[in-house]
Amino acid sequence: MEQEQAYPSATSAPGHPGEESGGPNVPVTFVAGVIGAILFLVLVVVLQAIYFSSERREFEGKVVAVPAEELNQLLAEQQSLLGSYRWIDQARGIVGIPIERAMELEAAGPR
Repeated sequence: MEQEQAYPSATSAPGHPGEESGGPNVPVTFVAGVIGAILFLVLVVVLQAIYFSSERREFEGKVVAVPAEELNQLLAEQQSLLGSYRWIDQARGIVGIPIERAMELEAAGPR
């Protein structure tokens, strides 16, 4: 009675008679792990690029792009304070003098 088995036994893998199957396939697991790690790194890099791009746009919109009128007005006020005589405390007799004159007096030394 010669009868061939239609299905291989559960204890032998095709091509390897007598070896047990069902264990992890190491090469496939390794390749899947490497591909997964590469995809994860690519995802991290893409998300960082998106984050830094939006951060730069927000910074430029809020800090760098200050309206020129406000900045020019502030600079003009500061220049007028630095270049003019004014009372700081009239009751105590304290005055502000132009910065250039103050530097000249300071460079001349004590009187």
